[in-house]
Amino acid sequence: MNLPEYYLSRCELDIFQNKTQDLIDKLQLDPNSYFELIELGAGDGSKTKELLRMIDAKNFKFDYFPIDISINSLQLLKQDLNKELPNVSVQTKQGDYFGVLASLKESKLPKIVLFLGSNIGNMSDEMAAQFIYNLSATLQDGDKLVLGVDFDKT
Repeated sequence: MNLPEYYLSRCELDIFQNKTQDLIDKLQLDPNSYFELIELGAGDGSKTKELLRMIDAKNFKFDYFPIDISINSLQLLKQDLNKELPNVSVQTKQGDYFGVLASLKESKLPKIVLFLGSNIGNMSDEMAAQFIYNLSATLQDGDKLVLGVDFDKT
């Protein structure tokens, strides 16, 4: 992800560093209303930390649910966030997207789902369509999705 030719992570990080308030405004987040912030494929959380810092500083009521297939990545992310942002509630979930999506349906609380890094571009068309269908089935009216998509295929 840190290779020079892999520009997408740098672009998303730039958005989170410089447009976080715009993103909060577009999502119409209310500091007085609780929500679950769910990140599919969280990895080290480097991009999301920018968002977490701002919503924590503005005293939003939320829990952060990083989801990743790597338990090691999740443990490191939780340790890191506990040091950097001790007020943020971090509830990791380990597993693949399809397995974890089913568990998300159990909660009827408002959700914001982050699916960054153009990970959907790593799926076949059939798998991506099934993923979107499954994701849609877990969300309720009013839930929101932030989807990172890579349009530059050069």
